[in-house]
Amino acid sequence: MSIFPGSRIVHDEADRIMKELLQQINPQNLKSIDNIKNWARVDDEVYNTDALSSESPYYLFYKHPIHDFMDKLFLTSKTDVVAFLKDNVNPERGDGVDVIVAPQDYSKIIVCNHDGQIYLAK
Repeated sequence: MSIFPGSRIVHDEADRIMKELLQQINPQNLKSIDNIKNWARVDDEVYNTDALSSESPYYLFYKHPIHDFMDKLFLTSKTDVVAFLKDNVNPERGDGVDVIVAPQDYSKIIVCNHDGQIYLAK
């Protein structure tokens, strides 16, 4: 059983979308430590922004911190994305999971890390 909500996207389609999402959050191809400076840290305020305003499906991209072959991509509803984030990313406790969340048009992109930090990358 997976902790990730939604339908898993696999093979070529998943590879393409994951590559596009990574490009969207780091268009200048900077080192992670430098790229994070381009994002706005919002933590729990993410729920008060327009980043989760779309009612269309969202991509939920689990980015394994070490092994790329363990990356996973899901297509899920706004309701399930919000519930997943609230259950699995807690800035106060410093507890989280490495995920990227975006509507299918990539208009807003949320990046969470295993330290419970939540950023708006776009």
